[in-house]
Amino acid sequence: MAKEKDYQAIFLTMSKEALDNVPFGVYVIERDGKIGFFNKEMVKISGVKEAKEIEGQNVYEVPSYEKFGLLRFIKRGLEGQPFRLKGIQYVSHLGKRESFRDYYGIPIKNEKGEVEKLLCIVEDMTSQRKLESQIVSDLREKEILLNEVNHRVKSNMQVISKMLNLQLNHAADEKTAGMLKEIKNQIGSMLQVHDRLYRAGDLAQIGLKDYISDLVQSLFDMHKIDKSLVTARVNVGNISLSVDQAIPCSLIINELVSNSLKYAFPENRKGIVSVDFNSVDEDNYELAVSDNGVGFGNAANVNQVNSLGLALVNTLTKEIKGDIDLVEQQGVKARIRFPKEL
Repeated sequence: MAKEKDYQAIFLTMSKEALDNVPFGVYVIERDGKIGFFNKEMVKISGVKEAKEIEGQNVYEVPSYEKFGLLRFIKRGLEGQPFRLKGIQYVSHLGKRESFRDYYGIPIKNEKGEVEKLLCIVEDMTSQRKLESQIVSDLREKEILLNEVNHRVKSNMQVISKMLNLQLNHAADEKTAGMLKEIKNQIGSMLQVHDRLYRAGDLAQIGLKDYISDLVQSLFDMHKIDKSLVTARVNVGNISLSVDQAIPCSLIINELVSNSLKYAFPENRKGIVSVDFNSVDEDNYELAVSDNGVGFGNAANVNQVNSLGLALVNTLTKEIKGDIDLVEQQGVKARIRFPKEL
């Protein structure tokens, strides 16, 4: 009620010249249904050349008012009921301009409380609606492109894996065969990481909490780990990364956890593989993967460990501008600290 009175006061105190310069459509319907004042913005919205083409017409005789569902609300407005319509599609009967409009109908009453006029305020939402449609169209196009890229990446990785299989069958010695097998496993792991990230949906900011837990469990399954002997402990904060950070971090976790599962617990040794990923301050994250297994021998740091997987971890750490500490203390712990902003 208060807002209705405010609109009445604004309308009654503003001159026609002032109403002609507001950035939204304004027109008046008299008690008998005739259109009175029609401001410049309303002329533009309707697609006519000047106001006099519309002024004087009776809404009860204009087909488009009934066709697009406006007439019944105007009748209510002239009976004293304010109304609001959002996103109504309308084609002007004279200007033939199709538009999307937000309508506000405010009854203007006299001192006795009787409706004398209906003030109609109209916002042209056509540009916004077109922009929304374009955004939807662009998103669909990007989704199709992303599906195509995903399909090609998976297809290419599978082709490489098959080629490595052929090479593996004709390897000259065990050392060569071992390297080829490790590369093949690396490609399989990358394919799995790629697939999981693709299914995450939002590639702009990927939430890691559930994703890393799922990744670790899938590695346990892939390596056929007896979970009564070796268990996983995952502690991940409320962290979301861009795809440029999420992919290297996923591959680092993949390599380090796989390394622990393959080498840390020989001869049915019991143990724990832990993954911790948290914010350490305003500027940095820390990722740590550890186990309480047999360790890695006499190597003092990651550069000294003779492993294709750990060499990849070192390269990926540099990619996210991080530093890595790899220490042996009741097992192995790899701790990587990297900036939140690349």
